[in-house]
Order: sequence, then structure tokens, then C-alpha cells
Amino acid sequence: MKVAMLLKNNRKDSLKDALYTLLITIENDRIQGVNDEYLPNKEINYLSLWLMSQQVKVVYVQETDEETKDYYKKLGIEIKTYEEMQEHPLFKSFIV
Repeated sequence: MKVAMLLKNNRKDSLKDALYTLLITIENDRIQGVNDEYLPNKEINYLSLWLMSQQVKVVYVQETDEETKDYYKKLGIEIKTYEEMQEHPLFKSFIV
């Protein structure tokens, strides 16, 4: 399973306006890989295509609304808040 986190971008260079993402691969309840990527386009269609091409199943964001959750649910992607991350046993150990 792949999980994406949309994070705050603190860069000051040419990527300062990009969407910063962390892509986590989980297999057998263990983190198998972590990659970060800067997406140059924050538009919902671009992000949707990127998430589907990466086979992401869950996305964690700071906040969301029901319309966004419903849109991504139709694509087979679950949107959760960082607050909900505490419910995931694997990520719970990382939260202070």
C-alpha cells in the first residue's frame, strides 16, 4: 500500500511554489520505502493523476472537506487528516 502526505513546502528556490509530497510504501505492516517529491502543479486534476499513477491508497492532509473526500473516494483514494494519522498503528509511533 502506498500512502502520501502533503506537507508544508519551506523551500526558497525555484521549487518554492511546488506541492511537497512524501510517498510512503507499506508492506506487511512495515515501511518499505520513503520518497519525497515536489509537484510543480497544485491543480486537483494534476494531483489526482499523480496519486493514481503512484498507486496511492491514502492521502494525509492538514485539513479537508467532504466534497474533496468524496471526489477522491470515487478515484479509490482515501483522504484523511493528520489528526486521523494517530489512528494508524504504524504512524502513531512517529507522532510526539
